[in-house]
Amino acid sequence: MILSGSLKRNVVMLAATFLICSFLNVLFEGFGFTECSRLYCGVLVLLWALSIQARVTHARLRNLLLWIAALILLCSLLQIFRNQFFRDIPAIQRYLWYLHYAPMMAIALLCFYLSVCIYQPAETPLPAVFCLPGFAGVLLTLGVLTNDVHFFAFRFSDGGESTRAWLMYCFMAFLLVTVFTAYFVILKKHRRYNTRKHCLLPLLPLAVEILYIALYVLDSDPRIGGVRVWDYGEIFCICTVAFLETCIQTGMIPANKDYDKLFSASSYPAVILNRAGTVIYQTAGAKYPFRTSEDIQVKRHFISGGRIEWTVDVKYTHALSQQLTEATQQLKTRNAYLAEENRIKREKAEMETRNRLYDGISEIIRTQLSEIDAMLNDTGTPIAAKLPKISVWKAYIKRRSNMELLAISGPLPVGELTAAITETLDYVKLCGVVTAASSSGTGAFPSDLVIAAYEQFWNVLHKSIDSLSHMHVSVRAEKSELTLRMLLKTEDFSCEADSLRRTGRTFSSKGSITKEGPDIRVSFTFVKGGGA
Repeated sequence: MILSGSLKRNVVMLAATFLICSFLNVLFEGFGFTECSRLYCGVLVLLWALSIQARVTHARLRNLLLWIAALILLCSLLQIFRNQFFRDIPAIQRYLWYLHYAPMMAIALLCFYLSVCIYQPAETPLPAVFCLPGFAGVLLTLGVLTNDVHFFAFRFSDGGESTRAWLMYCFMAFLLVTVFTAYFVILKKHRRYNTRKHCLLPLLPLAVEILYIALYVLDSDPRIGGVRVWDYGEIFCICTVAFLETCIQTGMIPANKDYDKLFSASSYPAVILNRAGTVIYQTAGAKYPFRTSEDIQVKRHFISGGRIEWTVDVKYTHALSQQLTEATQQLKTRNAYLAEENRIKREKAEMETRNRLYDGISEIIRTQLSEIDAMLNDTGTPIAAKLPKISVWKAYIKRRSNMELLAISGPLPVGELTAAITETLDYVKLCGVVTAASSSGTGAFPSDLVIAAYEQFWNVLHKSIDSLSHMHVSVRAEKSELTLRMLLKTEDFSCEADSLRRTGRTFSSKGSITKEGPDIRVSFTFVKGGGA
């Protein structure tokens, strides 16, 4: 197994700490001020916690490790206060003894939660079932802290000697099960996700701790001149730190290890400076101070303790920006060309549609225009006598053309038919005919139905206008029917039966004629949806 440089340094540091603790224990046995070895271990844990703050990148795991380090320090401080400062005050010493078990239980629980959170996303919450170990640990700890009320954890003889009771055995059993469960989960994950290169590394501190516990229970732990070489608190502190550090070194806990070497080996031009502006780290491709130009920009970002500076080559960005500008301009030009082309096509299509429409209207009114030409060419009749009749024909041409244009938009209102008939009758009055028009009902009908109704009106007017003296037209609109009734007074009127019936795409119609001397009643009924 080949160890990395940082791992070797950590192994040497822990081994040195291990030996220095033994030296301090033997050398300062009975020293009255403080326990030097515990103080030394506390300093070690404090330095390790500071390194955790700087190295570990996983937020949840970093917080758990910092809490574990703080609780280990608290354990050491409680032992120092109990054994040195309050040795002559039994009551305070006893309460410090009870209180010492609270951080021990908390360390075991945090190690368990740490093992569960390894390889889990920082934002993923733990299942609710994991609250049960914490709840049980709190209850057992409260039982120990309130021992003077019930004496279920420790019992005291008249001579002040203490013996463990059932609650203490439960406490220690739960603590050991929690700790070894945490070790088991971590080792299982380590075996699953790591290679054989470091497969035995986490077992070393665990084996040392188990071996010392066995020797301590058997009262066979190493001693020199009757003085313990290592105390259990020191072994627990060093082995816990060592085990957690192996999780960091093997990658189970994400950390920014050897980033300084990676940064220095990079070819990207960048430097890290302290607050005073002194270069602390510099990449292989950096030439500081950086020189700026049109194509080179210097970027800065402030970090804890200083800032980082790097250069950005914007030459390609400028080139791409220029290409993008040219492409945008070409696109605008093409869009303008396409817009103009579409406008011309649209105008052409509108013109063609308009021409077709006008051609259709010209075809529709061709007969009326021919009749107007014939009347104008009739030299036997004075022009003044022909103008009223020509005006009637012009009114029809105007209203019929207008209906054809309006039909493009869809159904026509009944009011359009009434207005067309009324305007036509106004010109019929010029021919000496008494006219009247009325309407009832509103609504819209298919355009071909309304046009057919107006053409039927015109057919009747066209055939009777020469002998017509009176004409009354009534328009009635219902939901699906349009009724056109005409009352005429004329001496010369004839109509074929076939012309009274007409069908269209959206309608059907029927008509009737009733004669009473010179009075003629003509009726047409148009029904929506009846056409073939």
